Amino acid sequence: MALSARAPAGAVRQFATAGCFVACHDGGSQMPNWRVDDGEQTMRLLDSFGGPIDLWTWRAARTARSGVADDGLVTTAGRASDPGRPAWQDLSLIDGAPPFVLDPAMGGRFAGGATSMPTFGDAPGVSGALPYATAITRGYVPAEGDTVPAQLLLASSGSVADVAASASHDGTGWDLRLTRALDTGDAVSDVVLAPGSLYDVAFSLHTDDADGRDHYVSLPVALSLDAPSGGLTSTLVDGSPDFADEARFPPRTVEVFLPGVTSYEYLVGAIVTREGAVRPSDVPHGGGLEVSTGSHACRDCHRVESTDAAPAYRQVGALDRLPLRRGGVFGPTPTFEATP
Repeated sequence: MALSARAPAGAVRQFATAGCFVACHDGGSQMPNWRVDDGEQTMRLLDSFGGPIDLWTWRAARTARSGVADDGLVTTAGRASDPGRPAWQDLSLIDGAPPFVLDPAMGGRFAGGATSMPTFGDAPGVSGALPYATAITRGYVPAEGDTVPAQLLLASSGSVADVAASASHDGTGWDLRLTRALDTGDAVSDVVLAPGSLYDVAFSLHTDDADGRDHYVSLPVALSLDAPSGGLTSTLVDGSPDFADEARFPPRTVEVFLPGVTSYEYLVGAIVTREGAVRPSDVPHGGGLEVSTGSHACRDCHRVESTDAAPAYRQVGALDRLPLRRGGVFGPTPTFEATP
C-alpha cells in the first residue's frame, strides 16, 4: 500500500491523480530503457515531486510469520526501508556461499534440501541460524545440491516495524489487517495521519510469483479520517474493531489491473530510447498533457475494468486492456525500436 499526504509539506506531486506511476520510470528495472548490467533500479520520485511516499509491504511468505508489514518509503533516492531491522534478510550467495545456514541445535539442518525458513530470533546466529563460517567449523561439508532458505526471518524492530499485521488464509484467499499508529513519531519516513485531513492510497498486488512490473496496481483512492472524501472514509474506534459489522465498516472493492511497462515518462509523452531519441514506434498516450499538468486524473479518462461504467470525462478504453498493448507483461521487455 502506497500512502501520500495532501498537505503541501508532505504531499507527493500528482500522486492523487496518477498514483504510484509517478515513481515508475523508463530506466527502472525491467523497463524499456533498463539493461541487466544497470543493476537493480527501484521506484523513485523525481526531484521536484516532494514526498516521500509511505510504503507498507506485507509478504505472505516472509513478514506474515513475524506479524508485521515492512514499513518503507520511496524518495528521490529510490525505494528503501524505514530505519530499524526488517523482519527478514536475504541469504544471497556471497563468494559462492550463503551468509547463514540453519542451526541443527534449533531443529534445522545446515543444508541438504531445506526449503522452509528458520525460526526467527533476536539476532542471526542466536536462534535458528548460524553464520556459514561457524557451520564449517562445526563440521558442515558443502555438497552439490545443498540448499538453504532464500530468506532468514528475524524479529523486526525500529520504525520499519511500525505496521502490525494480522493475517489468516481460508483456503481461497487472505484476510489481512494492518494496524499502525496515526503518528509513529517518525515524521521523516512516515505520513502522519490526522482526523480531518485528506490522503491518497494506492495498492499493488503481487501474485503467482509476480515480480518487477508484472504485478497488479490500482488507481489512487482518496482517504480521510472521520470526514467525507468521496473515496475511503475511516471510522475511528477505541479498542479492536469488529470488521464483520459491515453496517459500521462497509466493504469497499478496489479494482486492480496489470500496468505492463507503463512509466511516468510514457504517461506524459516523453517516450525516448536509451540514447534519448524519440521512439516513434511506441504506442502514444493521448493524455500526456493532462498527466504532465495534473489537470486530469487517470480515472477521468479511463475505467479500470472493461465492464465498468464509462468515465465522466471521455471514454478512451479500459486499463485492464490498454497497457497490454505495450507488451512486457510476464514476458521480455519490448524496446520499441522497430514497428511490429
